[in-house]
Amino acid sequence: MRVLLLIIILFFGVNVFSQSTDSSSVSKWYIGITASPDMCYRIPYVSKTSALIKNEQRNKIIACFGINIVYRPSKKLNIETGIWYSGKGQVTISPEATWQTPGGTYDPSIPNYSSSVTQYTPEKRIAIKYQYLEIPLKFNTCLLNKRFKVFPCIGGSVNFFIGKTTSVNYKENGKMRTETNRDFNKKNIPLVDVALIAGLGFGYDVSHNLMVKLEPNYRQFIRPMVDFPVSGYLYSIGCNVGVYIKL
Repeated sequence: MRVLLLIIILFFGVNVFSQSTDSSSVSKWYIGITASPDMCYRIPYVSKTSALIKNEQRNKIIACFGINIVYRPSKKLNIETGIWYSGKGQVTISPEATWQTPGGTYDPSIPNYSSSVTQYTPEKRIAIKYQYLEIPLKFNTCLLNKRFKVFPCIGGSVNFFIGKTTSVNYKENGKMRTETNRDFNKKNIPLVDVALIAGLGFGYDVSHNLMVKLEPNYRQFIRPMVDFPVSGYLYSIGCNVGVYIKL
């Protein structure tokens, strides 16, 4: 959190300096809708759980969307907030396994006798999705502010946990099966978490009152989540596409 505050202070310092030469600053408000396909993952750290399946993780694509409000105190600085439905998660592959249960010497005269049995577990694809309501606060500085705009952005977001979905896919008797549940252990998942945001945006003024925006960005939680099957830092790489109307 201290790192985020330091970055924001430095970011504001650059913008205050740039505004001193901008005598034509105007206040403008924009509201827009945005959506993003996010590639989500969890950066594992060494622990009893992550060490066992660290190499079996895969990325998960989750759609995110929301409403944004942009305030422009000057031509060089935009302040952006809003409310988003945001997802995080990852996919874990559990390999197939075959093993033999213990068995004794065969004796049919012994009641309830149990001989050795071969057990088999198919390969399973375990997809875990964490759902959040996200409230971002970003600061955009305009490097190019003509009809075509370029603006790096930095900031953070508060994320409110609203649910978890676990889907298990496997093949049984030649058919694909899917098991889904929404159970979770509240002790393992913080109800409120904070993420850092960094990105580079590109905007284009379609008209005086309408702007479209494309913003590749990176978001990462500042603390790890200790939840089965992997412990680590949730992050996502996405590309926000939005349409904004001047108010």
